[in-house]
Amino acid sequence: MGGFGSGPQSNQPATSEARRVDIRYLRKRGLLQPSCAGRLNWSCRGEPTGSIRYRVEQNGETLVLDYRVREPGAEWEQITIAVPLESVPCRYGGGRQYFCCPNRRCNRRCEVLFSCGVYFVCRKCCGYLYPSQKGDKLDKLREARDTLGARIFEDWDGSYGWQKRKGMHWRTFERLSRRYRAIDASWNKTYCDMARELLGGDAALHF
Repeated sequence: MGGFGSGPQSNQPATSEARRVDIRYLRKRGLLQPSCAGRLNWSCRGEPTGSIRYRVEQNGETLVLDYRVREPGAEWEQITIAVPLESVPCRYGGGRQYFCCPNRRCNRRCEVLFSCGVYFVCRKCCGYLYPSQKGDKLDKLREARDTLGARIFEDWDGSYGWQKRKGMHWRTFERLSRRYRAIDASWNKTYCDMARELLGGDAALHF
């Protein structure tokens, strides 16, 4: 029997379990200019786990991905995918580039392509969930609380925080602090409700 927070879990893969190509990484490093080419590497705990070659073609309108894959019992296969790039105007001038899913039946705009079988497509085509979608209500409340806490507290220790983060306006801090306390109270109530259900409705909880 699992502990509290180990409720029903989805069997669908999560985005964190798949290799990815993130256009935000490429944008930030100026790697989407025409004729740019290079290699992206993946690693796990410091150990290399794979790589993929890329090049920008058609005057910056297409990102070509080149890589090899081998499915169980099969030989290595060379894969080449042409990913359309779309530039969207920004409010204050300039533009921001996005991937268009290379699945021709989709073609939706996205910022991350995930490995799915031997191809890289958008999250919707993969059917992947975000990590927060795989857990139960307690998991989601904990993640929301911790994400907000890391954002607003200067001395955030991974579970709790106290002092306002430097540079944040007090009005913003107070507003987000109220939201943080509300999420924390909801987490505690959910935890207690789950504990009573597990132990019996009349059980007294002592902390």
